[in-house]
Amino acid sequence: MKKLWTAFCLMLAAACCFAEGNSTRNVTAFAPTRIELVTGDLVLTGVLYDTAVAQAFTALLPQTVRLSRYADREYYGGISGTISAAGERKRTFTKGELSYCPANNSFAVWFDKEEQTLGMDIIKIGELTSDYGVLRELPSGIQMTVRVAP
Repeated sequence: MKKLWTAFCLMLAAACCFAEGNSTRNVTAFAPTRIELVTGDLVLTGVLYDTAVAQAFTALLPQTVRLSRYADREYYGGISGTISAAGERKRTFTKGELSYCPANNSFAVWFDKEEQTLGMDIIKIGELTSDYGVLRELPSGIQMTVRVAP
């Protein structure tokens, strides 16, 4: 019986390590909210994570934001309403990431140059599920409506 219990514990530990080692996300997304990001005829899809900051952002939707292209890596713009929830702050991003910046109450969509370190903290709130590469072709200033997907 002792050998059986030891074998069970080893298999359980191995399964936990395997699952943790294969995780591709830094943010746990138990119940993501599907969203659409619309500019002109272009409709991008994404998810907002089940975090306090992402939930606070979701509560502000739908929202049309004037976004500016910055450093050929992101579109960002100030949002209407404020988010007081706390979240994990960082100074790096990944392509396709959606983030909130508390310092200037802004929303950003990242599409290139993820090797760069940022000068201010951001909080990851979600990610695009459609091709973020199309953002490279858009003009320097756009209007984007962020809404919960039907």
